[in-house]
Amino acid sequence: MKKRVLIIDDDEMSCDELSDLLTGESYEVQQAFDGLEGKRRIEEGNYDVVLLDLMLPGMSGFDLLKILKKMYANAKCLVLTSKPLQLEYLREGAPYVNDDYETLKMADGVMLKPLNIDLLLQHIKELLEKR
Repeated sequence: MKKRVLIIDDDEMSCDELSDLLTGESYEVQQAFDGLEGKRRIEEGNYDVVLLDLMLPGMSGFDLLKILKKMYANAKCLVLTSKPLQLEYLREGAPYVNDDYETLKMADGVMLKPLNIDLLLQHIKELLEKR
């Protein structure tokens, strides 16, 4: 059975490129282009891995991450962000402790855009092995 991946990102071209890449790697891929569509897809299906952008129209990736982890505690989520500051949230002793920091700690990994494709595929494989 193919592993299911949900990509939630408002950059449709990036979603299509990632979808093509992952489909070529034998994953079943679904896409959502805003937070509300992402929430609907999360509620409809049990995904093995969710690739989640944080800055989304309709509903933030932070809110979606909370929903995902509440509904499917074992679901793996890899956050994709273009904001290096969000990586600083995860640094020990970071002065940015707030709700976003606590939420981001729920993620199973964070990658900075533009993505290193080889590293992305490696992270997905490692997350699936942990299931």
